[in-house]
Amino acid sequence: MLNRRQGYINLVIIDVAMPNNFSGIELTRQIMGEYKYIKVLLTSGYPDEIVDLVDIMEMDVELLAKSYRRTQLASAIEKVVSAQRKH
Repeated sequence: MLNRRQGYINLVIIDVAMPNNFSGIELTRQIMGEYKYIKVLLTSGYPDEIVDLVDIMEMDVELLAKSYRRTQLASAIEKVVSAQRKH
């Protein structure tokens, strides 16, 4: 999907826990590796139980805990979009 929309997608919001044992963290790695211009915001309903928390910190990705208010989501989006990627 990202290949077809190249240049139009600036931000992807990904849940850490995905269906069929797919990892939102792995998807984040793929996106950050292939699409340098796309920013990622991770979200999780169980942020205290994330095994790969160190990986998230090393990737320099924002993690938003569920459940969140619209204002919290807007603030997280603004922070991610305005940040410069360190890698």
